[in-house]
Amino acid sequence: MRNRLLLLPVLAAVLLAFAGCENTDPEPPFTADAAEAHHYQLPVIFHVFQDASDSGERMSAARAVAIIDGCNKYFQNKKASGSVDMNLEFIAATADPKGKPLSEGGIHRVTVSNPTMDFTAFMKDKKNIEYLWDPNEYINVMVYPFRSEANAETFTLGAAHLPYTVRPDHLDGLESTDVFLTLENLGYPHCISLNKTYINEQESVVGSFYNSLDPVSALAHELGHYLGLHHAFNEGEGDDLDLCANTDYCDDTPAYNRGEYLDFLDRYTPISGDKITLEDLRVLTLRKDCLTHEESTPNNVMDYDISWVNRFTTDQRARVRYVLARSPLVPGPKVKKGAATRSVSGPIDLPMRMMKCTKRR
Repeated sequence: MRNRLLLLPVLAAVLLAFAGCENTDPEPPFTADAAEAHHYQLPVIFHVFQDASDSGERMSAARAVAIIDGCNKYFQNKKASGSVDMNLEFIAATADPKGKPLSEGGIHRVTVSNPTMDFTAFMKDKKNIEYLWDPNEYINVMVYPFRSEANAETFTLGAAHLPYTVRPDHLDGLESTDVFLTLENLGYPHCISLNKTYINEQESVVGSFYNSLDPVSALAHELGHYLGLHHAFNEGEGDDLDLCANTDYCDDTPAYNRGEYLDFLDRYTPISGDKITLEDLRVLTLRKDCLTHEESTPNNVMDYDISWVNRFTTDQRARVRYVLARSPLVPGPKVKKGAATRSVSGPIDLPMRMMKCTKRR
């Protein structure tokens, strides 16, 4: 009996040792199949630029949440528009990079002497990196009034940087690097810019109210760029719009000539002879495929001008899912490569690409 009692502590120690081994097993690799099934949650932080008195339009925390919720409806096919579900979710950031809870969910207020800025200059200036939170953990949306356009007939709602792939990964239309990028590698503020002037404009309601200044559809559009999508219309070098080519790398989006469409808008006379009504929108939302010459109403989120912009396509979903699973500077788990992805310290020279969304008034 005594020998049997002595064995009990030894047996218990052996069992604990095995249990300890099981708890230290490495996590299974994040594969392409796992990435395809994964529901990505992407924290968004709005860096709201304001002067000391916060003059002009104020963006509240409630407004930030409402805009994020509105964008989720586009990306999750909740607009009853025949879109696709991207299987992702934008969420308002709840804590800063040091883990401190935010007093206003999704908002980081930045006080400056003059918040009105040239968005093109802002998004190229390395000094503005100081405002970035780690892009591998947050989607940074800079909210400030855009300086007036040189051309008084146009206005811009937003702009966004395109993502990267890391070689040997490749996606047509995106730049590639040899390293997995981090905040310290950037020489420019990799982000989205949103025009604060229109931040409290009303959201469009399909079939009953159309607002070309809708900030929710504007941010959904910029998020599309940030996740690897190009404009649905044809767009060549130097903003050349007068061409017929598949420039968004998606075969299921009509290849329409935006130059011709803008000429049509210039000539268009409202049906009532007075102002554009919902009846006119049935005509103005049409697009003609310049390859097949067929007309349709695609209402693609990556279009603009006059459109309900409430749909994504299957090919667009494939591009977004590729970026989510593989691209640096985008939050969320990445597909593990056979060898460790190389990294370097300090800024590196990157081929930055920015997409801006400028409309006619």
